[in-house]
Amino acid sequence: MRKIGFLGLTVCAVVAWISLYSGQFTLAESVAPTAFLEKAFSATGARVEGYGVHHWSILNHELMSTDQLKRMAARLNATLQLRDTREWVYDQGDQRVFQLQGWWPGGTSGVLVITSLKTDSQPDTTLVLRVEHTGPGTDGLAAAYDRVKQTVASAGQTPRIDSCLYGSLSDRMSETERQNRIAQALASVRAKEVEALRTPLVTSVSAYSPQTKEYILTGGKKMNLQIAVHDDAYGNKTRVVVGTPIVTVEY
Repeated sequence: MRKIGFLGLTVCAVVAWISLYSGQFTLAESVAPTAFLEKAFSATGARVEGYGVHHWSILNHELMSTDQLKRMAARLNATLQLRDTREWVYDQGDQRVFQLQGWWPGGTSGVLVITSLKTDSQPDTTLVLRVEHTGPGTDGLAAAYDRVKQTVASAGQTPRIDSCLYGSLSDRMSETERQNRIAQALASVRAKEVEALRTPLVTSVSAYSPQTKEYILTGGKKMNLQIAVHDDAYGNKTRVVVGTPIVTVEY
């Protein structure tokens, strides 16, 4: 995946969550989100190449100073526990950003971004947490999810969290073959398609399953699973990304 600058990460996260989370998280059954995610991904037959865990929320409706943002980030990192950290600060006009980037053991990277922005309507201070791991297998995924959840809770926020697995299949596939892989994944978690995008190169399906407790509402419909399968002509393979409730990595 391409690296995203800290301001780009902040803007992308805000746009994605405002558009997709105009609905809300709601409760259903009680299967752990990461177990649900692993089951759906495994059914595609793809090899895991990495995972990501993501959170975005509005902390308050105040315009905070960069010093305040830094102190808040330090408090949150007491729970997130990023090590070997680097800091970035942006302060211009009515936009202030503090980013803390670091690592966990095993090569898992994490970034904590707090942005305070004054708009025409009202000021907002937002929190972005993102954890990424590149490598085979899913070891550490559940622990990463739990650590992010605990950090969000320590900020007094509802733990609305996305998690994703990505990987590949060794052969290039036709549109029909891609759809069959997605159908296998949906069946594995009793998910039903909500909406889809199908092109000669990309098949992306959003769905709902009663097997996990969190979902969002999109267009008035429940959704808690996204599966994208696309052709990679350069690598001579097929890329697979699965996310719950949504995909938050590039594909």
